[in-house]
Amino acid sequence: MFNQLFCRSDALSRQLSAPLVDERRRFLAECASQGMSRKTLREKSRLLLSIVEYLRLRHRPKDRISEAEIKDAARRWSRHNTLIGHYLFVWSIALCRLSTTLRAGLSRE
Repeated sequence: MFNQLFCRSDALSRQLSAPLVDERRRFLAECASQGMSRKTLREKSRLLLSIVEYLRLRHRPKDRISEAEIKDAARRWSRHNTLIGHYLFVWSIALCRLSTTLRAGLSRE
């Protein structure tokens, strides 16, 4: 999935080396199956990468993330981005969808 979205090796490497790569891949594949454009999928992929980074998931892959932590990370993220209200809304939607995907993956194990 990621190699279909990113041509540059540095962008592809960032996506593939970040935590939750399989979960993010499944989420994007589901979005693609709904007919979302390549541009939208790239934006979602970048947004998911921001979520993973702001929640510091590389250092705590199995930890449960509280709602307070999510809100704090969203606030920190929004300080560094424009159109804060819009991005915060999109960020929270993407996080909820990723959470649903993660729960579905865990229930299969």
